[in-house]
Amino acid sequence: MQIFYYDENFMYTGEDVIGEYEEMPKNATDVRPEGLCLAVYDEKKRTWSESASKEYIESLQPKP
Repeated sequence: MQIFYYDENFMYTGEDVIGEYEEMPKNATDVRPEGLCLAVYDEKKRTWSESASKEYIESLQPKP
């Protein structure tokens, strides 16, 4: 099973694969953060959301 780690501020820190019968680590979820630059996790809603500013996201885009 693929899992996604977050830190004490609920910011995405990485991912790993664990066995199907292994216990989920305390600071991890099986919910995938898709299409986000700086993902932050909400434990109550079990969702990821974007924490990056619009300016930061635009700065990552290639210049024409």
